Amino acid sequence: MEKSLFKVLSLIILGFLLASRPLCSSYGWSNGGYSDDPSSPKYGTHDWIAQHALDWLPDEEKSFIVSNLATYLYGTELPDNNRAPDGIGDTRMHHVYYRADRSLQDDASAKRAQEEFELAVSLYLSGDVSGAVKRLGAMTHYVSDMAVFAHVMGSLTDWGSEEHHSDYEDYVNRKTSSYSSEFNVFLSFDGTLDTVSAYDATLKLAFDTTFDADAGLTCVWMDRNYDWSNPVFRKRCGESLNLAVNLLTDVLHTFYLRVSPHPLTVKIAFSANGLENDASGTVLIVDGVGYSYTCLPRSFTWEAGSTHTFEWTSNVDAGDGKRYVWSSTHGLSTRRNGSIMVQPDGGFISANYCTEYFLTMLVNPSGGGSASPCSGWYRAGSLLQINVTTAPGYRFVNWTGLGAGSYTGSSRSVFITVNSPILQTANLEAFDFTVSILPGNGTALAGETLTATVNVMLSSGSPLVVSLSASTLPNGVSITFTPESQNPPFTSELKIKIASGTPAGTYAINIFGQGGNLTRAATYVLTVKASSLLESNTGIIVSIIIVSLIIILMLARKFLAKHSTR
Repeated sequence: MEKSLFKVLSLIILGFLLASRPLCSSYGWSNGGYSDDPSSPKYGTHDWIAQHALDWLPDEEKSFIVSNLATYLYGTELPDNNRAPDGIGDTRMHHVYYRADRSLQDDASAKRAQEEFELAVSLYLSGDVSGAVKRLGAMTHYVSDMAVFAHVMGSLTDWGSEEHHSDYEDYVNRKTSSYSSEFNVFLSFDGTLDTVSAYDATLKLAFDTTFDADAGLTCVWMDRNYDWSNPVFRKRCGESLNLAVNLLTDVLHTFYLRVSPHPLTVKIAFSANGLENDASGTVLIVDGVGYSYTCLPRSFTWEAGSTHTFEWTSNVDAGDGKRYVWSSTHGLSTRRNGSIMVQPDGGFISANYCTEYFLTMLVNPSGGGSASPCSGWYRAGSLLQINVTTAPGYRFVNWTGLGAGSYTGSSRSVFITVNSPILQTANLEAFDFTVSILPGNGTALAGETLTATVNVMLSSGSPLVVSLSASTLPNGVSITFTPESQNPPFTSELKIKIASGTPAGTYAINIFGQGGNLTRAATYVLTVKASSLLESNTGIIVSIIIVSLIIILMLARKFLAKHSTR
């Protein structure tokens, strides 16, 4: 019983301890533990990276940090430490994620690095140098964490969660446990001090750790090929550490330029190519202020190391049917918009624009078909093939065009050159037909049949089937058409059968042709004549004559027989 109770209590305590731990924290390089005394901080990989970042700075740029070195190194542990009074402990923010298509997914650590950088600037300029140095130490933590492949992987990324994390960091910590350590062999200055923001430095390091553009030793490769005896694996680790140190050197150099009592000022020029005087509206926005084409080129005098935003307008209006479209940027940036860190030697940003014209494609009448290509904006000088597809019953007639490079003529498919705004209209002819009867009248007696010819002629458009029918027929009269329907032009034999007993009179018979939602008609005038008495009794008279002839023949035979016997 006592053993069972002991087991239950043990499980409860274990569960409580596990539940009290953070669920998704990302701890980076070690600091050798948390320091009890800020004046004597414990030493680990973060300290090693941050201290060696000072190696390649001029003395005047790093003297204020060297004078507060313990505070600087103590600051490197604060992002992981939530126990100290000045601790931060935001381990959930120690990552940068890129997607497989190389687009940025999450820049959490980069944002935190920049926030600590700006806080350090504010403290330094207010006279709190020690506080500024401590914030710079914290800033180095967010940047250098991106040299660990586990900090660019996760369950929500395209790479999945890492298998190796703490074991990788523990091994590196043993090789960087003091300023002069085994991994010093990997450190090499890249030869230049560049101006770069803490934000951009963090992203650059994370991108390299994720993709390794040089050799393809990606974060996934490092995790799956975890092996310290493998020289390729070991060298890749050293490259990431060295890049972290060099980037931090550049960030600290940038900090010095920001807070220097006599900052270097340089000129940055903005210009645009491809625009003309008809360009209207805002073309460029710099630090939230808009500038039109008439304000360009424009130069700004800024402090080296300062950051500024810019944006080139995507589409610049130039009047009816014409616009300028941004195509590229060169100089200090290749982007249409973004931010730049001012370099000590100044520079320029120039945008290139191309001209586009609007092509309007119409069909007349509008329901008669469709024209291609679609109406829209096209690059000046574009060679386009125009064509038209007609709806049933419509026939293409010609094109009419307005504007330089347009076409007017009867060719159905032809090329045009977009040298101005163009209105291109395809003119179509709708289906129509006529119906006529020859002869247009007839006279007959009841019991007789008349014939006539119905002519169905195409008057415009493309032929459709026309069906023939009749109405207003008098009683006793029937009509047939041969053929009853066909594509015009065609002729049809009209037979009018007049039954016996049809009343005499004159009748207007309507003959209809129906096709393509159209109805066309012609009239046939039928006259039925009344029969005379002789005509009406012809059969009886003939019968009487025949009977009379038979009687005469019989009497003649008897007469001849009688006289021949005498």
